[in-house]
Amino acid sequence: MATKLGRSELSVQLYMLRHGIARHQQVKRNLLRELIGVKIDTAYFHPTKDFYRAVNINQVRFQQIWQGYRQATSDEMERVAHHLNFSREELLKFLFNRQLNLFDKD
Repeated sequence: MATKLGRSELSVQLYMLRHGIARHQQVKRNLLRELIGVKIDTAYFHPTKDFYRAVNINQVRFQQIWQGYRQATSDEMERVAHHLNFSREELLKFLFNRQLNLFDKD
């Protein structure tokens, strides 16, 4: 693709990263992004080193999950929810909506 565009491979990769274009197959539903979106507008969410330490997910793994290349485990989801101080009601509402969406047609 880079040679057809007359650009370097790195410039094409950076363009794709900046514009959110997937390079690999993505998961059907990004549950971690949805979970964080309940508390924070995902457009403004920028994890810090303290966040990575608190949730015990390294930067590479978190970015793979955030970009949809991997699915978060239930343990990782639980740690993020705990870090964001989810109330029991918020978690139940999220889980209830998640269960309902399992039966939606794509």
